Amino acid sequence: MWNSDAPLAFLNACHAELTRLRRELHAHPELGFQEHRAAGLVAERALDRPAAPML
Repeated sequence: MWNSDAPLAFLNACHAELTRLRRELHAHPELGFQEHRAAGLVAERALDRPAAPML
């Protein structure tokens, strides 16, 4: 059965990490279609995290 609180709980659990990532990305901007560093940071974190709950 679908739990309507699951997405919010997932985001709350990841809030601090997402905030750090956002600040890091904005501190080191890259040109459009040349976001190599940003893509690496996102991919690295995506592989380390469990999947988001199904909506």
